Amino acid sequence: MGGGTFDVSLLTIEDGIFEVKATAGDTHLGGEDFDNRVVDFCIQDFKQPAH
Repeated sequence: MGGGTFDVSLLTIEDGIFEVKATAGDTHLGGEDFDNRVVDFCIQDFKQPAH
């Protein structure tokens, strides 16, 4: 997860040849969006009573 997107690629490797079978990405699941979700999760977890 990098600059601003989360991307996934599916590929095969046979005899040293890489062949891309599919690729997809989400522009709202990486970078700052991901960071904000992790921070929100940590804040909510911190607010919970100790177990």
